[in-house]
Amino acid sequence: MTHAAHVLTLYSLLFLFLYSGPAGGAPVFSPSFASWGIAREAVLGRMIPSGTTVSELSPRANPRYENKILSYLTSINGELADRITIVQASSSPRRDYLFIRNRLMAVMELYGPVKSAAFAETLRSVTNVYGSPHVQHEGTTTTYSFSGEKTLVLVQLSRVGEHYDCTVHYYARSLFKILLTE
Repeated sequence: MTHAAHVLTLYSLLFLFLYSGPAGGAPVFSPSFASWGIAREAVLGRMIPSGTTVSELSPRANPRYENKILSYLTSINGELADRITIVQASSSPRRDYLFIRNRLMAVMELYGPVKSAAFAETLRSVTNVYGSPHVQHEGTTTTYSFSGEKTLVLVQLSRVGEHYDCTVHYYARSLFKILLTE
């Protein structure tokens, strides 16, 4: 697919997002986070539904684990990896909760391959909370950046073969300021 065709496809998805009604189906996860810094136990009790399978991993012990926010954090301070824990909730989409010293600082949602209607609904739900995005195209990836009072959001749509993958990162607006005081 040429770059022009890729951009045309992405603009078509954006048009679908802007001018289509609700997609229906399962309720969309509310992307509004106002409780950054809450304890791990509170997240397990409040944000992750009971009965959801949960696993925990350490970035240092799992160097192949991919998370854009984690990569930024550890590039700033490699020793921070020892203070970070990732709690993965087997939901749809899968949600990875990033904790620094057992305090919630970021959430990543992995949608995997998505259809245009599902992507439009995801983008709509984030836009409803955080307003209009700044859009950036780089190669086969388009990033929609949002800014809220306490939360920054990156919605990434990447062309992988014949489909698109969607990943959403929510993180505390003050995250990098917090790191400077660590």
